Amino acid sequence: MSASTKQEEKPKIQYHIEDSFDIKVTKFIIGIITFIVRGLAWGALPFLRFHFGERAFGWIFIVIFGVVLNDIFGLSSPFVVAYMLVSVLHGLHIIYRRVFNDKPWHSYHEGISFIYLILESLVSRFNLRQKTREILANQQLRHAFDRYSLEGFCCMFLDPLIFFLVVSLIFNLSNDNLVYYIMVSISVGLFVYELILSFNDRMFILDNRDSMIMANAVASIMVGEEKGANVMQSQGVRKSTQQILAVSNYTANVDSVKKEQPIDDELEALRGQQKL
Repeated sequence: MSASTKQEEKPKIQYHIEDSFDIKVTKFIIGIITFIVRGLAWGALPFLRFHFGERAFGWIFIVIFGVVLNDIFGLSSPFVVAYMLVSVLHGLHIIYRRVFNDKPWHSYHEGISFIYLILESLVSRFNLRQKTREILANQQLRHAFDRYSLEGFCCMFLDPLIFFLVVSLIFNLSNDNLVYYIMVSISVGLFVYELILSFNDRMFILDNRDSMIMANAVASIMVGEEKGANVMQSQGVRKSTQQILAVSNYTANVDSVKKEQPIDDELEALRGQQKL
């Protein structure tokens, strides 16, 4: 059988496993929720973070909040002036970093928490991390403690909580329920937004881990090892296993044909040499 006939019989393999309908709907809903809570979060983020990424800095939300705060407090209000001034300073810092700083910075970085920097300096100053590890007698607890992120805890819990406490102290005493509820909504929005960011980070890690598992399994199948097929079966991708096995057999047959008959590229190269 000729090589051209075998090429026509090449089986098709699905290289990308698409998401199911429910996962697509879930991602769509999460996208809408993310847009809403991100808008609310930017009512607080300029006061809580710095060193934002260029594409993470919410210019549109800042403009919207500036207009809303202007209608509520008035342009001469200290809160509005502080919000717009801090936002402008963040923007100027991004421009300065882009022009004068050679060190790359992730454009989607959500900023560094001031509260985290304060706590991290205290932890380092009094060596609290090492002292805590010494208190934990269980090895598994120590391992869990080493993996724990103080920055993640500050961004997800302390930033929204402290902002909530501050605005509650300031605006609840003013007896203005509308302003109070707006500020509380901003605090809740920041908390939910951080939860979504944590969820997206986890999904990114899982996607890469799944790709590594699939790649190792496919490599095992292509060299004829059964453990690759067993891994694929255990991961619930049986159709892909059969397709990969078929392609593996096809590749082996084509390689044997190539040993007996030169391929078209090699023939063209020989013809070119003869013309010379």
